Amino acid sequence: MGNHRNMRYVFAFWAVLIVGAVGWGLATRINSVFDFSSPNQGKVEAVTLDESANLAKEAVDKIISNSRGSSYRTKYMETAEVIKVFDGDTIEVYTNGDLMIVGYLGIDAPTLEFPADGSEPFAIEALERNRDIVEGQQVWLERDMIEQDESGRHLRYVYVGELMVNALLLYEGLARADTSYLALKHADIIRLVEQQAITDRRGAWLRDWSSASGRR
Repeated sequence: MGNHRNMRYVFAFWAVLIVGAVGWGLATRINSVFDFSSPNQGKVEAVTLDESANLAKEAVDKIISNSRGSSYRTKYMETAEVIKVFDGDTIEVYTNGDLMIVGYLGIDAPTLEFPADGSEPFAIEALERNRDIVEGQQVWLERDMIEQDESGRHLRYVYVGELMVNALLLYEGLARADTSYLALKHADIIRLVEQQAITDRRGAWLRDWSSASGRR
């Protein structure tokens, strides 16, 4: 009788182990379905930003949280390393084993010329700010329906951590909304952020872009 009882204990012990292992395996599989940490759909990790960037990010986040485009923020992204910053809205990155020229989608920074005295107002400030934020950083690139512009740049939303750099440059008045792209999924964000920069008279909106009718 005692042997039968012992056998029941042994069977019960192994049953618990087997059920637990199966349950753990299912849980791991379920978690993997909702884990967007692959190169193309990654979770955006927090990074250290300077004080002004943090303040701008907080302001932009308030705008983004009220935007229909907020649900897109962590989807369909790829990682890249910024190799060079050309101006306020163009960078060179290394991604997927190749170098790629990336233009910031939805915005238009002042044109930078060499020598610099032929540049548009705030072109140098936009370049320097872009360098401060992205140079040498790992960034996230988000696609939209438009792949390239007429100059061959690959158009992307660029993120450092959770900060959309396109929106930051708009918010600080160092870029304007590019009105040639009206059907973008983040068009609402771009419009709202630029409107706030105009209202606050930030950057070039203080004097150089004070008349909205003069925009491209």
